[in-house]
Amino acid sequence: MTQEHPKLTIIVFPHRRRAARCSPPMTAELASMAKTMVIRLGLAQHVAAAKLGVNPGRINDVIHGRIFPDAPFAPLNTID
Repeated sequence: MTQEHPKLTIIVFPHRRRAARCSPPMTAELASMAKTMVIRLGLAQHVAAAKLGVNPGRINDVIHGRIFPDAPFAPLNTID
């Protein structure tokens, strides 16, 4: 006596979509403000990231010169 398997159905799931960007891309102006906030004013990197609305990893990249290494410090009167 053989036992037959029920017919298998293949379920096709929709393709996964990429998540939307969580923060705007880093610009030279934001990099200048980030350098001023962290280096001159002594703010923590995550606090500066929150104030600028960017990813904290980008702040770290700016501080360590991986992106925008030649960005000047922003004037203190432009920092909120």
